[in-house]
Amino acid sequence: MTLDIKDIRSNEDLSNPQGKNDLDAEDLFYWRSLYKSFIYPSELARPSIDLWYDNFFYGKIDDNGLPVYLSENSLKQLPSDEKTLFALNFVVDAYQDFKEFMLASAKSGKINTDNSQYQNLEPIRAWDSVHNLHYEWVSTFYQSFSTTFVNSARDRQMADFKGYTEVYIDFVNTIIDQFPFTREKWMISGLCPPTVSGLIIEISDRDLHGDDQAKYKYLSDNNFYFVSRAAEQFGFKIDKNAPWRFVADLDSPVMAEYMSRYDYTRENLFQKAYFKTCQYDYDVFKRYVWSWYNEYITFNPMVDKIVTDRCTGDTKSELAMREKVGESDYNNVFNESYWIRMYAFVRGKEENKKWTQVEFDKLVAKLSEIVKYKSRDDAMAYLYRQLTKGRSLEQKIIRDDLTQAELDAIMLKNQIEGTRRGSFQL
Repeated sequence: MTLDIKDIRSNEDLSNPQGKNDLDAEDLFYWRSLYKSFIYPSELARPSIDLWYDNFFYGKIDDNGLPVYLSENSLKQLPSDEKTLFALNFVVDAYQDFKEFMLASAKSGKINTDNSQYQNLEPIRAWDSVHNLHYEWVSTFYQSFSTTFVNSARDRQMADFKGYTEVYIDFVNTIIDQFPFTREKWMISGLCPPTVSGLIIEISDRDLHGDDQAKYKYLSDNNFYFVSRAAEQFGFKIDKNAPWRFVADLDSPVMAEYMSRYDYTRENLFQKAYFKTCQYDYDVFKRYVWSWYNEYITFNPMVDKIVTDRCTGDTKSELAMREKVGESDYNNVFNESYWIRMYAFVRGKEENKKWTQVEFDKLVAKLSEIVKYKSRDDAMAYLYRQLTKGRSLEQKIIRDDLTQAELDAIMLKNQIEGTRRGSFQL
């Protein structure tokens, strides 16, 4: 995304950027390109980081390209008068020193912080929990599933857990082309904020990341250049598309010193402070499948079953209690091979794989073989490599503010029109 200087519509655009997410495609391209190419003062400021275009997965994938999430044991609380905030332990230490340096600089008169966006660098936002954010995202789909997708025929089909899983797969198949469902896929989508990495501290939660005017307030601040240089001295970079965001630079020699306090290095950080999603996402997936069923039968304990009289052949309707599946039992309803097959199916559809049925069956057999002779973790890592084989990770931005009505409308549209998918079936 580049713009030539001759393409600038007006010199006034350089000091009055109008980029916003709700513009039409042509205007949005112009303003985003203008901001990236000319408005951010990269020549005078210290090196920045671009979490929109160049480092979309920063802190969310390890050095081998596998999605990771932060271990909460590595968190440390940020001193803050405003909120209870956490970040990676060494990031907190570095930020505290950075903040104290800036306060001392203001006190000594090196900078004037009156009316400055960088007045005191009080942290307002830092680490976000992957678990909580993904749960909130998936919960919106349960409402559509239980209230819109499940009609009377599907309700009768869900007399037991097995019948429910068939309806569940139909539902997932309806929405999965457009929305990530598993935590692993959600993490590498635009829905998962970079703050889950624990490497980020923000001094504002009011500014919109899509609003270039909000960004320009920081870029035109008298202290911007001083702040960007000082941030570098303590191992941080400013996010080019969010100048109120300070990002720990893992390649900074200064940040390496802070990391060493906790026996971290650039080479071992993702092994010691993070978990690979492929090691745990399979269990998370199974638990969500079970919990949806449990929640549904809590509010719909009876099912209207159609039964046939053996003597007369007549059919009639009768109410029956739905089968309950306890937390300790849902793993036993299906064997491990079936759960692996279901998970591989959902992940394959999420990644829009064009597998044939033969290719899918061979993959599932391979996964079961790896589980048997190596480990389940090895099998899930192998699955992830097959899912991303031959292409780069997608940077698909999806709205995270969909209303329930909008989500239901999209789901119903997909049911009617169908969507393009691979031919493989569960």
